[in-house]
Amino acid sequence: MPTEADEVSAPTVFLALLLQRPSLQVQIQDDRIDYPRRRAIIACEVCRARKSKCDGAQPKCRLCNDLNAECVYRERGLKLDARDKLILEKLEQIESILQSSLEKEQLQTQIIKQLGPQQRQLQENFQEQQTHHLSSIITDGSDHCQRFSISTLAQSSPELSPKSAAFGRDKLSSTHREHVFSIPEHHSTPWFHLVRHPKIAQFLSSSPASLVSPLTLETNRPPLQLNPNVLLDLSHIQPFVTSFFKNVNPFYAIVSPFSWQSYYRIALSRGFRAGPESIIVLLVLALGEAGMEESLTLCRPNSPIPGLKFFASSWPLITNILISNSIIDAQALMLTSAYLFYLVRPLEAWTILSATCMKIRAIIATTPPETLPHDEKEQFERIFWNALVFESDLLAELDLPHSGIELHEDDIGLPSGFISTPENASLAPGTDDLWYFLAGIAIRRLLNRVHHMLYSKTTEMPISSYHPIVEELDFQLIQWYENLPTVLRFSFERRQLDNRFATVLRLRYFACQSIIWRVYVEVALGNEDLLRDPRIRMGASKCVEACLRQIEDLDEHQAGHIPYLWQGSLSIASHILTLMAVTTSVGLSQLLSYSLERMAEIITSGVRTIIRNGKLAPSIKAAAESLRDAERQWAAQMRDLGEPTSNHPYFDIIGGSKERNNECEIASHP
Repeated sequence: MPTEADEVSAPTVFLALLLQRPSLQVQIQDDRIDYPRRRAIIACEVCRARKSKCDGAQPKCRLCNDLNAECVYRERGLKLDARDKLILEKLEQIESILQSSLEKEQLQTQIIKQLGPQQRQLQENFQEQQTHHLSSIITDGSDHCQRFSISTLAQSSPELSPKSAAFGRDKLSSTHREHVFSIPEHHSTPWFHLVRHPKIAQFLSSSPASLVSPLTLETNRPPLQLNPNVLLDLSHIQPFVTSFFKNVNPFYAIVSPFSWQSYYRIALSRGFRAGPESIIVLLVLALGEAGMEESLTLCRPNSPIPGLKFFASSWPLITNILISNSIIDAQALMLTSAYLFYLVRPLEAWTILSATCMKIRAIIATTPPETLPHDEKEQFERIFWNALVFESDLLAELDLPHSGIELHEDDIGLPSGFISTPENASLAPGTDDLWYFLAGIAIRRLLNRVHHMLYSKTTEMPISSYHPIVEELDFQLIQWYENLPTVLRFSFERRQLDNRFATVLRLRYFACQSIIWRVYVEVALGNEDLLRDPRIRMGASKCVEACLRQIEDLDEHQAGHIPYLWQGSLSIASHILTLMAVTTSVGLSQLLSYSLERMAEIITSGVRTIIRNGKLAPSIKAAAESLRDAERQWAAQMRDLGEPTSNHPYFDIIGGSKERNNECEIASHP
């Protein structure tokens, strides 16, 4: 049977080792000479007389204690001066450091020796178990089989296993939080990180909007106007319920389909006017209607927003659950935050999310999750991971305070499935689908590592120091993909996928890959001679290709229009800026897989998409205005290059006509 050490994740432990060592390189020699055990610097009189080793314990050493003798140290008789005592203290510190270093290196050697064959065995076991249990689900639909398969996925994947992460942290350091990764409190957001680069800033010289903080723009946004007195028609809600559990709940996995009938009965008995159950039911209907409709970006200006009437009816009930700390209250608030994400209201979503995080921390402090019944523990774990994932998404783009929820990342397990009775399963409006949710947790944690390792404001290293970090992060991304279940393991071919959740995972894969390798594009923009280094050229090529895959088919982003419309828009804007700079670089443009005319079409289509999305939020609107101005500067530079492709008439159209200027006018969303 595998032991706890067998479940160690190679990427997790190796990255932990990288952080622990100042040189960021783990160098271990098996033939090292062990440092001798710690000895007392000054021996007592009894030990000196008996010529035995003194352990230096105070007030009595071990030998004097055993002999019941008076323990007297010579330093009292020698009357050491201050300088002598300082020297002795320094020697003690040095010896302590050497001893600690020795213990850590011995532990690292032991872990690394175990990782090789065990990691391969874990991978082989996972593939066999995954095939077996997926076939079991297809043949008999057993809920038990589904729970076991999900548990196998969580334990086998390098980033999905809580045991492997906890092992690395607990064994490698006495400081519990030393190797836990979250969005750093002082980090550079992707947009501001790019606009400060000299090569990219030249496109934005005439755009003051690019320098305005997205947080400032969202803070000054008019409040959401709601009419809570709207009459609801609850006689035909079944399509909304079905849509929620089919199209929306897999993103969050936060509502048990086996509890839906119970929630609905309680809400109905209260007239949908009180209690967290009423809020949950109304928000399921709101998100379910949103899942049936097209993206908000495609809605007509005066058309009603899908689900808003249900959300407006739930809004007055929110204040009644803000002051209580039950799990179901936190669940209702998490759904409220989810709908605000759908409305592209990031600051309002963060406000509700912060209240959710405070409830989570209060519950952990008063009722440890491991003491809860299975389904309550399962529900709490899902609320926790939803909150952690979406807070990270927000903190990556906005300079907001941390809630501190990441401090409990090691203490909360991963969900494995609700327990259902045959009666509840027969009445359930959908299945308990955890595949996407677990995969989303894993890649969000990896994205947090990328921000922490590469884009912290305090990080200043030569490019050679980035090589082991970037390669390790990319290895973890590959491991994440290889451990995806078959139903979500997307194709890298340039074609549309039938599965909307696999489509979103593919977008997040390319987004993560582009951020990991972007450091090489940035240094190459500053000095193209660095592209002679094969590692830098290869890394820049990977970043360019990932950016291109993100924006060449913008319709794919509609698959995640419910949870990721705001983040997706800002991600597209950042990738457009990167590709603009790449096309104007002689060295980097050679890495493009398309001609300049095709790149112009892709970039222009991306700019128009962000302009269209600008009506949804002030932060997106500012990005759209900046891109509109940058596009003109970029087109002018492309014409000035003097190459045959850049003299194509297509570049004369960009930003040049009155019709196009009118098209770029950006309206505000109601």
